[in-house]
Amino acid sequence: MDDLNFRTRIKGDHFGAIPGCLGVILLDESSNEVVALTAGQVVRGAAAILADGQAIGTCSHDVDRRHDGQARRPTWSLLEMVRLDRDVSLARPSTVLGALPGPPVLRMTGDISTHLGQSVLVHGHGPIPREGNLRSTHALFRMPAPDNGEPTVFLDAMMITSLDGRPLSVEGDAGALVTSLHGDCLGVIVAGLDDSSYAAPIPPLLVDRPLQPIRDYDVEQWNETAWTRPLAPAPPAPVPPARRPVMALAIDMANDDWREDPQAMADAGRELARAAL
Repeated sequence: MDDLNFRTRIKGDHFGAIPGCLGVILLDESSNEVVALTAGQVVRGAAAILADGQAIGTCSHDVDRRHDGQARRPTWSLLEMVRLDRDVSLARPSTVLGALPGPPVLRMTGDISTHLGQSVLVHGHGPIPREGNLRSTHALFRMPAPDNGEPTVFLDAMMITSLDGRPLSVEGDAGALVTSLHGDCLGVIVAGLDDSSYAAPIPPLLVDRPLQPIRDYDVEQWNETAWTRPLAPAPPAPVPPARRPVMALAIDMANDDWREDPQAMADAGRELARAAL
């Protein structure tokens, strides 16, 4: 399996799972764990998250779920957090972002509205990100919710339109990261229709959370200590020698043969003493 990055194709192990993208990879500075943000419809309900058929992590249980079941809810509630296993290997962000016109560094932004009307990049599947225009930060759309399958109106979505009329996101791009041209992490793709795509904004989810995009230095530290090799199986425990029943030892001592073999008599006596403890 290749080193994981925010374009890695993933899928849950649950029934009816759809493919998607791993999304932005973040470092939890409070626990030194590495997590990834993706779309809820890709991973919610899964016991394990898979990439190339291998388990790479599990869904976090500390995501705010107070909006589940509501007929109208904020789009950021579609975000899901995946905690990556300690044995996975990560790709350096600067390598993956090499095609960006600005510095190859991801960073968080506190207010996505400052990017309204500007060009943004959708980092879905493909050799290079696709460029679009951030037309709205308060759009709404309707689709089945991943928690109950009911038609739901999602509010305050980012609406991104294509510059050339072609789709910005295609099947398998759910969870894809949306950034500015300079690497500001803005949102995660959750839906698409014709030449428009809808993204869940990241900043509302990360309020009071010590999460930051992982840096090259963090990746180097993580990969140096990753359990990239399976642990050797523990040697089997030694099987203790079978002990003869106390009654059988007593019979042996009663047998006249012991008179001809004093060593055998002494060994039998010691066995009897251990068995009686």
